[in-house]
Amino acid sequence: MKIISYVWIIIMLLSLALTGRLLTVFSSDYELIETGSIMENFCLNVAYMAGWVLMLSNGTFVKTKYFKITQGLMSILIIGALLKIMHWTTYADYLIVFGLLGILIAYSISFYKKPIKKRLDYLKLTWVILLLSSTILILLRVLSMDYRLVGDVVFWILLLDFCITKTNLFSKQQSYS
Repeated sequence: MKIISYVWIIIMLLSLALTGRLLTVFSSDYELIETGSIMENFCLNVAYMAGWVLMLSNGTFVKTKYFKITQGLMSILIIGALLKIMHWTTYADYLIVFGLLGILIAYSISFYKKPIKKRLDYLKLTWVILLLSSTILILLRVLSMDYRLVGDVVFWILLLDFCITKTNLFSKQQSYS
């Protein structure tokens, strides 16, 4: 799928999320408020994942050996999440923290070894550091869930910069008349 297709899907999902937010704010009916809240959360989460897939599939990280390491660490993270679901929390917390720290280290090394670094690369590194470190600290109950918002804001700034950079939305078009 082309980049512009993903961008339009994300714009549509964000519009639906805004519609859900407006339903929750301007409605007095409890069922409409609940529907709007569900709609907003679902559309924001799907748009978040679509943006994540868009950047990952069009980035250079997938082509490195660190991506294979990250895939292995993701499997450890998934096993930890499954153990947490089964309420074996002692081992689950260790596996989740190990997986998240490993991904953070692998991505940081990949960033360090990258020969040419642009603004988008620094934004990606900032997002990964904020997201993973806040997730670890929330899991360990050092921070509250509210601090995850900082990583989410950086992600939306990163996605906006990525879309503007890769699709040339605001570049001047030459006229051939």
